[in-house]
Amino acid sequence: MMSDKHTLGIDEIMNDLLDLIEKNFAIDKSNISDDTSIDDLSIDKFSTDFVDLLMLIETRFDVNIDNDEFINVDKISDLINLIKTAYEIKKKSSNKSKVK
Repeated sequence: MMSDKHTLGIDEIMNDLLDLIEKNFAIDKSNISDDTSIDDLSIDKFSTDFVDLLMLIETRFDVNIDNDEFINVDKISDLINLIKTAYEIKKKSSNKSKVK
């Protein structure tokens, strides 16, 4: 988990995401770029692997991602942006609750 003061950058998300994919799906991260299609990873959007990927991402980045948004992701860059947005929403929500 990351501290509330930590800002999650695109490069950090990309590196962590590629490590997660490589470790859990046996896909060489050197073959993945931000332009890589999810379909190119051979992770079927209607498989348990895709659900596993969502759960791994939510755990690693300590975020909640809407299933409908996740299923509409086409490329790694879309996934990175989705993670960043979810992280920023969580961070703002956490900061608001501390002000009360």
